[in-house]
Amino acid sequence: MIDSALIVQLVAAVFFLVVGIRLIMLSWRTGETPEKLLGAYFVFTGLAYVLWQLPLYFEQAMTGNPIDLVSWALYCVGVIPFVLFARLVFRPEIAWATGLVRFCIVALVAGMTAWIVQGEEYYVFQNPWYWAVWLGYSIPCLWFAIEAFLCHASAKRRVRIGLCDHVVANRYLLFALFGVFQTSACFNDLATTPMETSLAFQRTMASVTGAIEMCGIVTLFLAFFPPVFYQRWLESATVPESIEG
Repeated sequence: MIDSALIVQLVAAVFFLVVGIRLIMLSWRTGETPEKLLGAYFVFTGLAYVLWQLPLYFEQAMTGNPIDLVSWALYCVGVIPFVLFARLVFRPEIAWATGLVRFCIVALVAGMTAWIVQGEEYYVFQNPWYWAVWLGYSIPCLWFAIEAFLCHASAKRRVRIGLCDHVVANRYLLFALFGVFQTSACFNDLATTPMETSLAFQRTMASVTGAIEMCGIVTLFLAFFPPVFYQRWLESATVPESIEG
């Protein structure tokens, strides 16, 4: 079970790196910022996922390990362009969205700085800086999921009257589901933090995280590399209706 969980995490890491690099290359061709921001998120996340698994390969605990700190730092750096992407795409020039972005960035930077200074003492529920980092990376995932669901609902209404392609509407749904799975992984992180720090327990949590990540990989694969049969299914499902209908 553990080996399969590690494989899933490695597959997720490679997949995120491929998607991230693809998006960054696309941004170079188009000059668009959203692709660059989302691509940076996937690249940093992929690198973090690779490092997260190294301690388990060498029969070491994940928490309290120097590699763990580096991997978390990489992930937190990647969340910054992710939350900037959410604001730019979903809520540009909205005051509360700007405030939310600033909160997440400050929480991540301040929390990771505290982690570096405090060392192992940081990684407990009683430490407010732990919660700062957790909120800093969890809020963007939840926000992304909510905004994508709202866009999907709006796109579905337009599909019914022939003003939107069903493929576009479905892609919003896939992104929303990815946000849900990432949010679930954030809550799963809480299980590896408190008193129970045995290697067996952390490996079990790695298995759960692996299952969540596999679901996220599937949604991203369908969004960025849709198989022919899936595209045909989406196209056949597009049935425009009249405004009266």
